[in-house]
Amino acid sequence: MDNFVSTPITIFGKTYHVKAEASAELDELARFVDSKIRELAPTQSKTATIDLAVLTALNIAQDLFDAKEGALKSNPKSGPSIRELETQAGSLVKNVEDQLERIHKAKDKKR
Repeated sequence: MDNFVSTPITIFGKTYHVKAEASAELDELARFVDSKIRELAPTQSKTATIDLAVLTALNIAQDLFDAKEGALKSNPKSGPSIRELETQAGSLVKNVEDQLERIHKAKDKKR
């Protein structure tokens, strides 16, 4: 935990301070998520940001499953099982939902 620092990342115009190991990969991940949410935003113009984030997380999880399924077909003994990936993706979606809910509650308290 000693290597963890508060690192600012910006996704969909909002800056978040993420406590993580400093790395260029974190910036790359933030840019990736930002690009995915911006791809989806024009098709969901009346959707709340929290719902847009969850839809984006689901799309990313689907991409992960598709990539993993393709890899398993070419090499069935590599990597985690589909069930393990489903569990990981479910945890990811829940984490995103929890974090966004926490942010919205904090914003509501300021009002």
